[in-house]
Amino acid sequence: KCSTPHFSEQQLEQMFVDVFNRILKNRAEVLANCDTRRRILSDTTALDMEAEALQVQLDTLTERIRQCVDENARSTLDQAEYHKKYELLTSKFEKAREGLEKISRERIERRVRQVHLDLFVDSLEKTEELLTVFDLGLWYAVIDNVTVHAKDDIRFTFRDGTVMRV
Repeated sequence: KCSTPHFSEQQLEQMFVDVFNRILKNRAEVLANCDTRRRILSDTTALDMEAEALQVQLDTLTERIRQCVDENARSTLDQAEYHKKYELLTSKFEKAREGLEKISRERIERRVRQVHLDLFVDSLEKTEELLTVFDLGLWYAVIDNVTVHAKDDIRFTFRDGTVMRV
């Protein structure tokens, strides 16, 4: 049996109103933190440099693989030696390709986090007064998830990364 407590929709909505109002009271600080996160997310200098180095490595390995295959086609090489060299080159190529794909995924994840952060900031800037009633549109714009650990341990995770306990 699940030991997680049950909350009604109205209870959860009121918890959201309370937590969001706490954020509104610290709006200036939260927005400053969001601005810092935006700069960090948008700075892809290290990723760009790593991607460039991996692309050079891929280009070099592609050429070396082509040369290896051409040499095997032109001359009688020890096939065991050829396969060993070919496998080593293709293994290095795959590792570099996977590294480049990882960087691509990281860029996409950063962009998604930026979009979520922008939605959060936009919603925070547009909400001028403390909430008195639940706003479903605001919920979708600012909440990433809610985790219920226990009846007295409920955590709202906002799209900017802020986690607040109820």
